[in-house]
Amino acid sequence: MKTMRKNTHILSRTIQRFIVSVLLIFIFLSCSSDDSGTEIMVLNSEGSLEEVKAFYNDGFVDAMLSLGFKVNLGNTPPNLSGTYSISPFVLSASNIAGDADNIGEGTGEYKPTFSNQNNNALTIDFSGGSGSGAQTDVGSGSFITGSNDSFTVYAKTVTQIGSVPATTAVVITGTITPNGIEDVQFFGAMLDDNGDPQETYIPNNSGRLFIDGDGLASRQN
Repeated sequence: MKTMRKNTHILSRTIQRFIVSVLLIFIFLSCSSDDSGTEIMVLNSEGSLEEVKAFYNDGFVDAMLSLGFKVNLGNTPPNLSGTYSISPFVLSASNIAGDADNIGEGTGEYKPTFSNQNNNALTIDFSGGSGSGAQTDVGSGSFITGSNDSFTVYAKTVTQIGSVPATTAVVITGTITPNGIEDVQFFGAMLDDNGDPQETYIPNNSGRLFIDGDGLASRQN
């Protein structure tokens, strides 16, 4: 899976289709914080779209929604505790140039784990990774919204490729069932590439939307 790295446009279609199945290693160092080192959280939350935009930014949320990502709003999300398997991990949509030929492709696996959910503060700890262990994502104190059995989890992280870090995001949405998460969507995107002096990152407010190819992210024992 390539989520934060640019395509090399001179590659042939065959090579591009191969690249989409290759896992990009996320080195997520910490949650986003302000200058004082305090984690940024939404207080007295109603789980509204305005709060989601405040957590990220307007342009980011608009770009995410334009790709068909479904945000489940509300301040009574279901209990998500556990680990799930999104497999096959299929590229469903992208707003990145050069990705069009790769839509519908993907054979890998992604395993999100949710813990320490607090519905009073609407926070949750999130970690995830590829089935092979090549990718690791961490979002302690992430924001969660939802109602009934549907939810959306929003994480801010720091990704580093080369010597320059970038602020990135992982957003996961779906409907919880006894067997797992139905209609799960995973959005990996760029919030701030810090100018991208080495030209390694995708543009700000751009990203890739992935789904589970069989429609269910199964619950793991």
